[in-house]
Amino acid sequence: AYVVHRLDRETTGVLVLARHASAARALCSLLGTKEHEEAEEDGVKGVVKEYMVAVEGRFEREVVAEGYMGPDLVGEARSRRIFATTAGAPPKEWHPRIVYDKWQSAATKYEPVEYNAREGVSLVKATLLHGGRTHQIRATLASLGYPVVGDLMYGVLGGQGYIRAMDQNLTDEDRKMLRIGRVALHAYRLTIRFHRLSARERDALRRGNGGEETEGEVSISAELPDDMAGLMGLR
Repeated sequence: AYVVHRLDRETTGVLVLARHASAARALCSLLGTKEHEEAEEDGVKGVVKEYMVAVEGRFEREVVAEGYMGPDLVGEARSRRIFATTAGAPPKEWHPRIVYDKWQSAATKYEPVEYNAREGVSLVKATLLHGGRTHQIRATLASLGYPVVGDLMYGVLGGQGYIRAMDQNLTDEDRKMLRIGRVALHAYRLTIRFHRLSARERDALRRGNGGEETEGEVSISAELPDDMAGLMGLR
């Protein structure tokens, strides 16, 4: 079997494998490219990625967060990203050392699913509308005031949590605030709508499928893992 895309180290959920090298090449191209975004019709994409994420606080209504992702050159963690909501170009007054050609557009839809009043945490469905940028979901939710549970870089401990973890200096109080031992992010569902793909993508999949045309759509889902379900009081 061939792995055709990846999940972040602490993320659980759907991972697509291919049985043959030719199919793997086609799926790698499909899941890694942004071409399907240009082939949207009526806002419906050829590839739809949905996630479940547990956040601090009560997430009460649907939000579509549109803006830009860029590097955080101010914080101590060099891999940390910033999300800025803006109708135009990224805000140039943020910091004089920011390299603006590294900013990328991003859009994510967030919908409330469940609220655990006892723990004060919400389960939210996140759908990538545009981008799939590094840390897109986590950085965006932090900017909206709903840090992801267990997130060392963007969560309740701030960037210092990540630094302390790298130095192996997390305290018992830190771990209590984090709630679980990983980022509470789960790749919930992946849907491929074959009739919405571009001609190039359909041709690549046809070659990877032994010359046969693939019709309709395929949706692959994974149920919520035990740690997130337990946090939400669902198990």
